[in-house]
Formats: sequence, C-alpha cells, structure tokens
Amino acid sequence: MRIVAVDARERCEQARMVVALALAQAPERIFLFGATAVIAAAQVAHELSQRDERYLDVAARWLLEHCDGPPPTRAGLEVPLLEVGIAVRDDDSCAPLPVSARAIELVGAHLCMAVPDRERIAPDEWDNAALWIAGGADRASVHEQMGHALVVAGDAALAAGPAVIDLSPTEAQVAFLDPRGALVERRVLKLGGAPRFTVKAAGGAHG
Repeated sequence: MRIVAVDARERCEQARMVVALALAQAPERIFLFGATAVIAAAQVAHELSQRDERYLDVAARWLLEHCDGPPPTRAGLEVPLLEVGIAVRDDDSCAPLPVSARAIELVGAHLCMAVPDRERIAPDEWDNAALWIAGGADRASVHEQMGHALVVAGDAALAAGPAVIDLSPTEAQVAFLDPRGALVERRVLKLGGAPRFTVKAAGGAHG
C-alpha cells in the first residue's frame, strides 16, 4: 500500500504544488495536514462542481445514443482527491474531504495512524500503531521510539515535498521528495522492530 503525507503551515503556491505532486504518486491514501487539507478541500469542491457538469454531458450523450449500455451515474465520475484524501485535523472545516484527528489505515497485520502533530502521541500510545505519521513540523523526518516508527511530513512552505510511504507486511519504504518531485532522502523501516535505513541525496548515498 502506498500512503503519501503532505503538510504546510500556510496556503501558498508551493503548498498547492505539493498537493498536486502527492496525487501524482498514485497513492491509495493521502494524509493532508495543515493548510494542504484546506487546499485539497477547495480543489475537491471545484472538481465536484465540474463533475456535475460532466455528468449532464455524459447523460445527454447516453440518451442521444438511444440508451446504449447502463445509465451513467455521478458516482461513476471519480474525483481522485476525494477518493484517497483525508484531512488530518481537529476541525471539520475541510468539507467535502473526510476529516479525522486520528486517521487509521490497516496494512496487513500492521496499524498505521496519522495525527496532526507528534505531540499528540502520548507515551502510553506508541504501542497502538506500528507506524505513526504526523504533521506540524518544519522539516520532514523519521524517528524510532519505543520500537515504533514515526514519519513526519515537513512544511511545504519551507521547501518540503511529499513523504511517500510504501508499506508491505514487513517494512515501510519512505521517500522524502522536494516540491518538484526529486528524491531528497530514502529510509527503510522494519515494521515491528528497529528501523534500518539508507540515505540518498543529490551528492550520493550512504547508509
């Protein structure tokens, strides 16, 4: 399963670029922190409006073609961000996106949980998930604490791009991108155990 996490403290052109880049990674889930959730919600609302217009065109074409095949439905015209995006926030100001202050994904036997910032994770909660994902930080980072992994998405306004997390039953491969999609750093975390990692940047790689 591929999860992408993006964050920004304020709405800006770079944050909008990062949201678009997150969707381009073909994720099964996007966790949107901070202002990226507001940007995504506005985009979804716009695309839903366009979908209604597209539906009328498709329905009219179906009628003109003498009802060939099953009738079209609005639900059949997907809005990609709405299909995969979750706003990780305390408030409900990001409709029509789904919103949760603790978003959960189950990958095999492993639970992945996203929270608005790492300070929300109480010491006795680390065992609740094999992988935690959080926003609320200037820089993207990976941490290991009490045998569990934490991936923090950095602030797009400060030149952080998406955190792309490919999850398997045994590990999480984490790639941090810049706002243009270039690889900045890569880590491989063993789920349920101590992480191992390699770092790859423009100047080379080391582990």
